[in-house]
Amino acid sequence: MRNLWTVFRKELAEFFHRPHAYVFIGVYFFLCAFFFNQALQRFSEGMLNLIRQNPRLLDMINLNDHLFQPFSYTMGVVLLFVVVVLTMGSFAEERAKGTYELLMTAPVRLVQLIFGKFLASFFVFLVALALTWIFPIFLWKYGNMEMAPVWTAYLGLVLAGAAFIAIGIFWSAVFESQVVAALMTFGNLLLFWLVGMADSGDSSFVSEIARNLSAVMHLIGFTKGTIELKDVVFYLTVAGFFLFLTHKALDWHRWGQGPSRKVTSFYGKFAGVAALPFLVAAAAIRYISSELQVVFWSVLIIGILALLIFIIFELSWVKELFSRKSTLYGANTVIYSLIVTVIAVIINVVVLWKPVKADLTADKLFTLNEKTTNLLKGLDKEVKITAFFQKQVIPEEKAGEDLKDLIERYREYTDKIDYDIVDPNENPALAKKYNITARGERIIIESGGNQARISRPTEEALTNGLLKVTRKGGRSICFTTGHGESDPDAVEATGYSEAKKLMESDRYKVEKLDLLHQEKQKVPDRCSVIVAAGPRYPFQKPEIKALRSFLHSGGRAMFLLEPDTKPGLDGILEEYGIRVMDDHVVDVGVRLQDASPYTVTAQRYGKHEITKGLGGFAFSKFPMARSLEKDQKPPAMTTVVPLVQTTARSFGETKLTQEGPKFDPGEDRRGPLSIAMAAEKKSPGSDNGKKTSRVVVFGDADFASNAQLHFLVNGTLFENSINWLSEQTDLISFPAKRRKGSTLFLTQNQKNLILVSTVLLVPLAVILAGLFMRMARRGR
Repeated sequence: MRNLWTVFRKELAEFFHRPHAYVFIGVYFFLCAFFFNQALQRFSEGMLNLIRQNPRLLDMINLNDHLFQPFSYTMGVVLLFVVVVLTMGSFAEERAKGTYELLMTAPVRLVQLIFGKFLASFFVFLVALALTWIFPIFLWKYGNMEMAPVWTAYLGLVLAGAAFIAIGIFWSAVFESQVVAALMTFGNLLLFWLVGMADSGDSSFVSEIARNLSAVMHLIGFTKGTIELKDVVFYLTVAGFFLFLTHKALDWHRWGQGPSRKVTSFYGKFAGVAALPFLVAAAAIRYISSELQVVFWSVLIIGILALLIFIIFELSWVKELFSRKSTLYGANTVIYSLIVTVIAVIINVVVLWKPVKADLTADKLFTLNEKTTNLLKGLDKEVKITAFFQKQVIPEEKAGEDLKDLIERYREYTDKIDYDIVDPNENPALAKKYNITARGERIIIESGGNQARISRPTEEALTNGLLKVTRKGGRSICFTTGHGESDPDAVEATGYSEAKKLMESDRYKVEKLDLLHQEKQKVPDRCSVIVAAGPRYPFQKPEIKALRSFLHSGGRAMFLLEPDTKPGLDGILEEYGIRVMDDHVVDVGVRLQDASPYTVTAQRYGKHEITKGLGGFAFSKFPMARSLEKDQKPPAMTTVVPLVQTTARSFGETKLTQEGPKFDPGEDRRGPLSIAMAAEKKSPGSDNGKKTSRVVVFGDADFASNAQLHFLVNGTLFENSINWLSEQTDLISFPAKRRKGSTLFLTQNQKNLILVSTVLLVPLAVILAGLFMRMARRGR
């Protein structure tokens, strides 16, 4: 340990006596500062644009997600390019100064020598990284930024730095020239970065390998605020593996590297240098794509010919090489290196097989909901997910990356999911097969002949999609007919064909029911839920009796009631503590541009399973609605919950006039008003809730029509209501996870302070420190 400490101090002193450390620290910090100010400028401009266009969306902006996370990833990429400055002279410079032989014969174990140099380089890197803390400090001072992801991002950078430095030290030990060592280090690190591009966005073997070999891909989890064992182990095994190779390379140097005679022929040198990269490239092409057979064979033949030319021109050199003892030692080195490689691969495979992750974000953004994990653990059907996102369009490309990250988290709990993320421009035939349109759903989930489509790459949407294609169907939703109701088969604007598709995607059977002509005038047992979608004419007494009997026996019903209609259902609804008012709701508190004054735009929702997760910017639209009122004393064993409410600036107009809506204090009710309610009633002596009936009432039927169903959360309200009524609560929405909004508004003086401090003052201080140390050393 004492010798290790001695080597460490000596190397550290050398770093700060030479310009290497100051060049590395200055260049790394300056590049990071440049990209930070660029990112800050884009973020500030984006905030200003949002303020001009829609200030409400500011709540969806987060400093961590939209500024620091991409910037911290950039810091890792910058490190790839500048770490060569730090490591290229580790051993190569010893050879240039003629101190290499003295170093190798010093009374220091080779392991201590390697770790001493590694720790010295690592310490310089930590100094440079510590200076970059000025960036998150500014963000924390001027903005409300979550700090846990900052700590995890820096942990990832520390681990990545250790791996990159180990790679640089290895190449410095192999080559005598610092320039060659720098080029090989840069090439090696660049390869580690570019290998991630072989990830084609699917679950194929090649994509899996590319994803897990990419050095910067392992950094992404850290930048988001999570620590995954597989990422930690990857960086540690890479660092350990290259330090082991460094030991073997130096040990081999002690015994001589090969024959005394060097390659002298120009053709031999050229062919020898060209053979290896061509052969490696051929192997890479073979496994990356099976469609490049012509390229593969061409590159392979060139590599083999180059190797044959080398052997022909340097046959005596090859014979001498295999006759020396150093060759045998080199063979042993290769064997040991292969063994260590296999061990490193096994370790990484094991941690991939049993994922361990710590989610340090405040709201556990990257931890799956318990409902999702239970579904995945019990998944017994193969599922294929095909998503269509354009690679060169940033919002779509980002959505594709989010989906891939989400599916990878799902695959930690099941091996039944395969996926493929496709650019529709690259595969138009497949896009046409799935009828992909610019504004339609882009994510297709398939299993056992069933298909579900979702538009957003969120956990809620994906989990519900999986449930739709894997659960058993068979429940019937029966739409009443004969009273002017909306037709579930009608495709015009007022029809309900889109609602029917939505229910069928949830594995329900949708059928029509004529109660008046039904046998025994009774609701059939096959009907799980009765839907009266905007009846305009009264139900007859036998129909009312059938509906009341159905509900009393534990039935479920949804009533969508339009203004200015009297379907005769008031008596049934009063049994559930709900009164339907004869009015037209007007709400000037929230109003869409160019909308009718009688169009209600709602964003206030009650606490209920149907509305769970709705709120904030979850708008729903009701083209013309009547209000509902909850009885002050609902019937016994009855629970009534308002689902959708208007603002305090709304009112229920009872008399329409040509002049437009006007509040009449003597006639009209002042808001907030309820335009949707859910009620649950338990019958006396019910057996485990088997006679518990449920009803959902909306004061509008048009909100679920073909013209309005896909407006923001209209479809979610309708779908959740059906699922709650039929007790398919596994499809009820759960709150979407996202970081809380955090903004950053900087004055011009603050921007100038950040710019001058990061781009000018800190780099200048590093340069001055280097000059001072240089002058102090010369003065000795």
